[in-house]
Amino acid sequence: WQSRMEPRRLFDLTSPPPAAQLRPDFEAYLGSRGYTFDLCITYPFAPSYRLIDGSSRAIAHHEAVKRSKYEALSAASQLTFIPLVMDVFGGLGDGFSQFLRLVAAHLPKKASSKLLRKFYEEFSVHLQRSNARWLSAGIRLDRSRRFHFLP
Repeated sequence: WQSRMEPRRLFDLTSPPPAAQLRPDFEAYLGSRGYTFDLCITYPFAPSYRLIDGSSRAIAHHEAVKRSKYEALSAASQLTFIPLVMDVFGGLGDGFSQFLRLVAAHLPKKASSKLLRKFYEEFSVHLQRSNARWLSAGIRLDRSRRFHFLP
């Protein structure tokens, strides 16, 4: 497994902006196959998502946006693009699940189940810590402005 953050060689240097400025979050090679990935974490109850019903639709929306942005660019470089989209509550998009299965498939069976279990354990802890920090920061900001944070 080899990877590189924000690969810059995926585009044609003669392409006009913004195509020349696009680059996914990382590129990885697993065996002889190459992949590009772009990460997005969404809050499905944000006011901008009022027209999108539920977490899974917000995730699907962002996966579609990521695909339209990076899929052709990756294909032109003979790489497969996988959007890594999740919500702040721990919901994973199809692409993220595909990524985890892809990594697990290239490990011995015992190691792959251990990897997936460890990922979900660590992921849930980090996600809750992050949510707690954001909530705490919002409450502190709220108190300084003398508004109510949540009803």
